[in-house]
Amino acid sequence: MRNSYLLTMNWLALTLCFSSMQATAHRQHHMWTTIVQADARGLIEISHRIHAKDALQVLQNLGVVRPELTSIKELAQLALYLESTFTVTDPSGQLTLPQLIGSELEGNFVFIYQELVSNLAPNEYSYQSSGLMEVHSDQVNYVQIHLHNSIQTLEFRATRNPTAL
Repeated sequence: MRNSYLLTMNWLALTLCFSSMQATAHRQHHMWTTIVQADARGLIEISHRIHAKDALQVLQNLGVVRPELTSIKELAQLALYLESTFTVTDPSGQLTLPQLIGSELEGNFVFIYQELVSNLAPNEYSYQSSGLMEVHSDQVNYVQIHLHNSIQTLEFRATRNPTAL
């Protein structure tokens, strides 16, 4: 009888523990940018991935009353916002402006595409990613630079300087 009581109490404690973990869990605020050398001619492709809920919040902050991610106009507004929060600097310190290609909603994410024609490799540039940091204090932006068989990841947070991972 005592073993049955202890077993029941252990089960109850574990159930309460897992229930409280589920209640306090929340989605992390991350944005991912991937940079790839597309071909030998110097085309660098840049894609940004933003969670749909974060994209809606940005649009609301931009003054859109009832944002719809299926709206071409609102996806364009989001793309222009992101373009203003992502910078590329060449080795001489010159700001380089990637061309905005487009954006799309796919599942729970909005993808925004840019490209840069350059004779430099993607890892020769400096990057800054501050998107969504005014929306979420715990926002973390990752920039992954793909070059040949290696990936370099940069981490950007509002609370500290960029970090190479």
